[in-house]
Amino acid sequence: QNVDFGGNPVKSTFSKHIEIPVSGSDVFAPVISTVSLLSVQSYPQSGLFREGDRINVLSEILDGSDKMTREIMVKNPQGLTFSVPVNLSTPVWNGFFERVEGFWEIAPAVESGTYTITRFLADDKYGNSSEVILNRSIEVDADYPVAEIFTPTGVVKGIADLNIKTFYRHLYNWKLFASTTAELGKLLAQGETSVEGNVGAWNTTPEPDGIYTLKLVAKDTVGHETVKTATAIIDKIP
Repeated sequence: QNVDFGGNPVKSTFSKHIEIPVSGSDVFAPVISTVSLLSVQSYPQSGLFREGDRINVLSEILDGSDKMTREIMVKNPQGLTFSVPVNLSTPVWNGFFERVEGFWEIAPAVESGTYTITRFLADDKYGNSSEVILNRSIEVDADYPVAEIFTPTGVVKGIADLNIKTFYRHLYNWKLFASTTAELGKLLAQGETSVEGNVGAWNTTPEPDGIYTLKLVAKDTVGHETVKTATAIIDKIP
């Protein structure tokens, strides 16, 4: 205990500047090690994506924030940009970085056309963010082929012309059937390209009289299928 020259106790005071970090503060931007994009397609051989397909996003990031968010920025066919969160899995620490997996799933009501994943963004929610430019484009096919049956319809006999329309830029094939049951029945014509007009003739003479359902089935390269039907009546009785 300190005393003065007269032997009286003296209370000593001193001051010192100490920096104490505030819990939750963060001034460092996330360090992005890896961003990988993996295509998950129903029909990869087509090179196209359809509704329900995915782009898986794997990211590895070094940052101490417990509020980290990860997202990709996507530009749609109209040039408008939207964000997709991709921090869906629990982070896994690999000794250097936290690995997180997420995905962008093509929505059922999505518009067909070219989509570009422009960048990946990591935000620690403390005012710091980092990004990686990606510029990965994909082509989405969410439409269905056009299919119409013009003739034959109504009462037919003898040779009946087959006139149809099938159209789509990603058409895979089309087939025209005739049947008196729920089954597809007899194949009348088929093709692999868009067509409008005559695709052949149906000789109804050997066919039994009755009500026939003509069914035109058009498929595209990602599995969309359009079915159109028409009714024809074979009546050979005078």
